[in-house]
Amino acid sequence: MIIFSCLKKDFMEYVKKRIISNKVYDAYKSKLGKKTKLYGY
Repeated sequence: MIIFSCLKKDFMEYVKKRIISNKVYDAYKSKLGKKTKLYGY
């Protein structure tokens, strides 16, 4: 199952800004309607 997808340029920008994990997590919550436990935050 694909949870997150975006253009390569957008992906590279998210990584550069260190927000890729936020984008993936938001997509996960949106598609599955679930939350996960966040460790280390």
